[in-house]
Amino acid sequence: MDYILEAQSVGVRFGNFVANKNVDLRVKRNSIHALIGPNGAGKTTFFNALSGRIETSSGRVMFDGCDVTRVPVHRRLHSGMARCFQITNLFPGLTTRENLRLAAQGLRSVRALDFFSKRERDTQASEMAEYLIERLALRAEAERRVGELSHGRQRIIEVAMSMAGRPKLLLLDEPTSGMGVDDLPVMRALLKDLSRDHTVVYVEHNMHLVMTLSDRITVLFEGQVLTEGTPDEIRRDERVRRVYLGERHHVAG
Repeated sequence: MDYILEAQSVGVRFGNFVANKNVDLRVKRNSIHALIGPNGAGKTTFFNALSGRIETSSGRVMFDGCDVTRVPVHRRLHSGMARCFQITNLFPGLTTRENLRLAAQGLRSVRALDFFSKRERDTQASEMAEYLIERLALRAEAERRVGELSHGRQRIIEVAMSMAGRPKLLLLDEPTSGMGVDDLPVMRALLKDLSRDHTVVYVEHNMHLVMTLSDRITVLFEGQVLTEGTPDEIRRDERVRRVYLGERHHVAG
């Protein structure tokens, strides 16, 4: 199967309010696919529908060849779909290594709340933490409490935590939100590296990152797909200039 994630005519309603209408999306394996659009375009709602946090009102979501439209979040996680949120979800009083170990440990429901077990009692979780520390170059932060780190480093650690289950698909909500200038190249390099063995779908407002990193881009407007294409195609699209950036702006290259 060429596509790991497909949304087929997905709609989401809240009472009489239509947040998404007939949204189609197809994401190729081991690609980086961006979702962009102006505020109120329905990006977050659609993202929540993809990850299972809210139910769709119509249409269906296919993941890795299976219909997951009514599958709950925890089962999507175990099938290989992981999500990072815009707001960091870490244990600030614990070290980076401890956060990563708990993320790996939490994938096994029996051990999920056993926060105080010694590392020797969960060798697999400890090995995964060490793998993530090396893979994401977190050795300098390994023994530091995450609450002491910059927001940018915390975002990277949260991405690392989402990788603990070796997911096939990473759903990232505003991965560069609140990051300083120095951390942006680090996150960009990380996302590019992740696409070697994961598929990445992300919502992002940083247009330079989107245009230089993504394989394909889907633009949402008023709850529907306005257009989809490569960065060059999106950059040249007059509708994107008009509704997303405004006539006075250009799509960053």
